[in-house]
Amino acid sequence: MNHCRRVHTRGAFTIPELLIVFSILVILSTSAVYVFQNARKKGRDARRVADVTALMSAMHQAEQEGASLAGPCAGTGGPYALNRCSFSPALGTAAFDFTRLEDPSKITTLCTSASTAACAYSIQGASAGVAATPGAYRVYFFIESSGGSLSPGLRTATADGVN
Repeated sequence: MNHCRRVHTRGAFTIPELLIVFSILVILSTSAVYVFQNARKKGRDARRVADVTALMSAMHQAEQEGASLAGPCAGTGGPYALNRCSFSPALGTAAFDFTRLEDPSKITTLCTSASTAACAYSIQGASAGVAATPGAYRVYFFIESSGGSLSPGLRTATADGVN
């Protein structure tokens, strides 16, 4: 028996093959964008927690040293932009730089007790009509993503902790 073999050469990809590869690339790029955005949110949240933790520590030190809040934050209204505050007198051993307390998302709208989206750190007295002091204050900040020690949403830091 004499069988003829037909040699089949292939010069290009078929349309179904190209569509499959393209679909896979779209799925991979979409998931990469999602992962990247989520990582950025978690990074901003980590910075927020670190900022508030440092502030709470400085407020405790200020209370121990008998310092008070100065600048716009000394008023009885509020909320006030946290990065415009200062201590009077300045803290002894470790100066605290309020000007570096800027929300990492660069948003300028101040957080209030009704905020539902990322907002700039703010401070006001522990109760309405009372000025904030190192021992009695409310600092508002917003957590964007889940997975950390705090659930997403508006959070309040006080001398007693964060909730």
